[in-house]
Amino acid sequence: MKPTVNRNSPCPCGSGKKFKKCCAILSSPRAIATSEHYNQLGNQESRQRNYELALLHYQMAIDLAPRVAAYHYNQGMVLQSQHKYNAAVTAQLNSLNCNPNFVPAHTNLSTLYLLLGQNQKAIIHAHRAVEFDPHRAQAHLNLGLAYRSGGEFSQALLHLQHGLQLDPAARALNLNNLILLYEDLLDLSQAYGLACEVIHDPEKYHTAIASALRVFGIIGDFKQRDVLLEKFHHLARQGKLDSIVLDPGMLNCNYSARFSMDEMFELHCITGKLLEKQYAPFKQNPTSHNAKNRRLRIGYLSPDFNHHSVARFVAPVITRHDRSRLEITCYHIGTKEDAVTSRFRKNIEHFKHLPRTETPELIEHIRNDNIDILVDLAGYTQGGRLAVLAGRVAPMQLTYLGYPNTTGLSTVDYRISDPYVDCEGGTRYTEKLLRLPECFLCFGEFPQPSSDPSPPALQCGYVTFGCFNNLSKLTELTIYAWAEILKQVSNSRLMIKSRHAEQSIVQNHLYNTFARYGVGSERVILLGWSTHTEDHLSHYHSIDIALDTFPYAGTTTTCEALWMGVPVITLVGARHSQRTGLSILKNVGMDATIATTENEYINCAVHYATQLPELFQLRTELPPRLRNSILCNPERFTQQLETTYEQIWQNHTVNATL
Repeated sequence: MKPTVNRNSPCPCGSGKKFKKCCAILSSPRAIATSEHYNQLGNQESRQRNYELALLHYQMAIDLAPRVAAYHYNQGMVLQSQHKYNAAVTAQLNSLNCNPNFVPAHTNLSTLYLLLGQNQKAIIHAHRAVEFDPHRAQAHLNLGLAYRSGGEFSQALLHLQHGLQLDPAARALNLNNLILLYEDLLDLSQAYGLACEVIHDPEKYHTAIASALRVFGIIGDFKQRDVLLEKFHHLARQGKLDSIVLDPGMLNCNYSARFSMDEMFELHCITGKLLEKQYAPFKQNPTSHNAKNRRLRIGYLSPDFNHHSVARFVAPVITRHDRSRLEITCYHIGTKEDAVTSRFRKNIEHFKHLPRTETPELIEHIRNDNIDILVDLAGYTQGGRLAVLAGRVAPMQLTYLGYPNTTGLSTVDYRISDPYVDCEGGTRYTEKLLRLPECFLCFGEFPQPSSDPSPPALQCGYVTFGCFNNLSKLTELTIYAWAEILKQVSNSRLMIKSRHAEQSIVQNHLYNTFARYGVGSERVILLGWSTHTEDHLSHYHSIDIALDTFPYAGTTTTCEALWMGVPVITLVGARHSQRTGLSILKNVGMDATIATTENEYINCAVHYATQLPELFQLRTELPPRLRNSILCNPERFTQQLETTYEQIWQNHTVNATL
């Protein structure tokens, strides 16, 4: 029996008109009926995630009735499900060529352009959708996301809230966007309220878990953070979280002492296996390229080739690579470009800015460059793309610097380390460790060095301790130790400087925590972010002694403090994240400020705060020691790193021929 279509029924194109007044004008009833049959088959295969079959059926429908907008729309939705965003855009534009007023296509185009980072196009199509259908919730939600990306936060909030009013069911998927938006608006009180919603039902609001964890950490609600971390771990072990949720959540696990080494390793392996499974279709067996008569090709993958801590440490190295031995390519996958990006672009042989590039396309792009060794600099940090390494784009793949833990990926061969930052029985890795001979990092220099080794206490009459680390690195135990130090050093102060530290909800939480341990708010100075590096560094002139955080120690801030002549007291643990201070101080020869127990940490701070002549001597010795260390010698560091690259490549090629 041949398929038929009722001429008085709604047209399959989705216009809302009757068939006889719509597509019947363009196609015969028989062609439409047959095409609709294939369209329904495509819908059925799409629901079952048989995407290739679905595309085949949609294309057959389009061949029979090329002017039906809905068929192109359905084709675009499947292509989007396959992460083929550019192809999906073409399909949706074809849909609009058939019917310029087709609201679903305008709405989906706004979604696709958001995914591709083309905010203005997203706004145009979302507004067109709202123009034709003011009650189109997804279009309002997309406007909210697009305006947020463009920094128009008030407009973003207006549309996001309106979209959620139109479709309350969308709250589960958009709560994360609301939290992020309130952070942008510097309204952490609202963000905190939403984070509390997540903790009550993390499975429902799973997309917002990472943001909620960050909010609890910034505000200093360590109890809530640990409770949510526990639920996060439980859902991950049950297989109820996908890589899109697990990936951004991993960094927060490193801030707390809640998890054992084994639990941390398990979480990373779960995430790594999900990524490998997801990108298995794009994985190829690595091919060893013959590099005997050419330079070794090194690729660096990062979203942070801009004003960022990672760039602070890699710029002095990457820009000094020996071009006679190595051919360097930087893959910048972040959206932000600034003066730092320009310096990279100017000084790197091949600098490729690939923001919002679909992961399959990025995998193919890097693979076609025939990179020998790919070095990931982000891990599970914001904007990172470990999925590329899951696709195995280079014969040798390394992880380095940006993330303090394992990737959990079997496709990552090595992690760059040193003699101090990783220890026996410490952080567990799926990668083999490559220990550089001195230190795993190097910063070269900062602007505005300190000129006076005299402790500020000699001028103001009291000792000022300081910590400029990310607020998420604070823990209850850290604040307890700091409170003990303040109580034992009469009239002393503690300066905490970090983004968001000026907000009242943050200050209230921190003041209350210190108060529980017997320290009043008048002794705790909370300062917010400084826009310019020079302004930020100048605050070290007010600090006598810097106190490190644990179990996640500082890295950039430790180097900043030392550069400014301020000694740093660090507490060493077994984790990589709690040993960066050890590595830095060992290489500077400042063993006197390295503690291995909480009591040692407290006693060390008290000792130097009450023995100002010894503190003066320490501050006098610090600058020359630092400047003579590997930390300020990027030439020597780069040579060590290059030698390591050549050694592992030689070992790889030897093994490949066996």
